[in-house]
Amino acid sequence: RILDAADAMQQAGIGWIRLYFDWSKIERDSAVYDWYDADSIVNTYDNRGFSIYITINGGHHIYDTLSEYPDSISPQVGLPPIFPEAINGWYNFLDTLVTRYKDKVSYWSIWNEPNLEGSWQPTPDPIEYLELVKITAPFIRSVDPDAKIIAGNTALIDFDFLNSIIDSLVQYIDYLGFHPYRLYPEDDQDNYLVTQLICDSTPMTSFDEEIDSLLKLVNKADPLGLVKLWDEESGYLSVNEPPVWDDFHICDTVQVKNVLRKYF
Repeated sequence: RILDAADAMQQAGIGWIRLYFDWSKIERDSAVYDWYDADSIVNTYDNRGFSIYITINGGHHIYDTLSEYPDSISPQVGLPPIFPEAINGWYNFLDTLVTRYKDKVSYWSIWNEPNLEGSWQPTPDPIEYLELVKITAPFIRSVDPDAKIIAGNTALIDFDFLNSIIDSLVQYIDYLGFHPYRLYPEDDQDNYLVTQLICDSTPMTSFDEEIDSLLKLVNKADPLGLVKLWDEESGYLSVNEPPVWDDFHICDTVQVKNVLRKYF
């Protein structure tokens, strides 16, 4: 399936691939890493000349200090590695990961959608996320000085989340990632269900207005313009799964039209 996907992407003229590496799925036991799947995926796309970037995500239950997990915390996800017990394990994983792929991967994204409860446990906290970026970005660059760092990566453009950390965040990153899901670029109200599903605080504006607001936020924090924007995710599946997206899946043609209307 990986070969088929890579071939289809190549035939379509796609040059980038985003890979998602979950810490606990690679480190099977303390300092015991299983690289079989990761190597297969990275090598497949690297051999075809794709530019690769990797999202590093997930805590690890073997480094958590909880004797038992409350209902609000999934042991499969674990707590984010910002506590002393987990930081050394996180550093060891990063060192091994970046060293292994630095000749093939230069772009590293820190966490996926930390403003969601399912992604950041037990409760999303922008200050905790900032602490993760502060320890992760310099460490990755210590292993690969040429590495580029993407962070932020919120579900939708969560201005409340970003506002509280942007002044410090821009000091550590090269790109501010964001996931601006919306049904249509121009229509505010059709996006209401999407925003309510994810975060109440997202302004109900058109895509152009939303991006203008994000640019102003970043430019104020980074007047030299060193930090760029990176749209990491912004579409819906053209098939009706998973079920949570029942109201939002749209056909390939509409997907293409929406991308063109957003950015061109």
